[in-house]
Amino acid sequence: MALFGWANKSRVSGDKTDVIILQPGAYAFNIVGEASYQSTLADLVGGKSEDGANHYFMALIAPERNNRHDPNAVRVAIENRTVGYLDRRHAAEYRHYLGDTPAVCCDNVVGGWHRARKNDEGHFGVKLAIAWPPSKATFG
Repeated sequence: MALFGWANKSRVSGDKTDVIILQPGAYAFNIVGEASYQSTLADLVGGKSEDGANHYFMALIAPERNNRHDPNAVRVAIENRTVGYLDRRHAAEYRHYLGDTPAVCCDNVVGGWHRARKNDEGHFGVKLAIAWPPSKATFG
């Protein structure tokens, strides 16, 4: 699904909520915490492979108000499944610019190779295609 195909409204946690489309950028914005979501990422891309993953999705980026580790936490989800978080500095910047409003952007799931002959295995990672600092996209 292309970024431009998304409407300005989406359902988040069963409530009708405005969602911001973030300005597109290069797939260079890394998130953190993917190590805790390797099984989710593997499920999303169909598991590890010899060449690794290079799959594109739409990501929901949403403040997580009740996170016990960080009151400014900003969760990254693909298909409504958590795959990681913005790091603390970027989460605080996100909250400064966009408050508690969720946003969407394109993302790329990479890594996740398994080369049995070489005993070589890599973890999955997620790269967001957003310009930073965050701002609303304007499409006219």
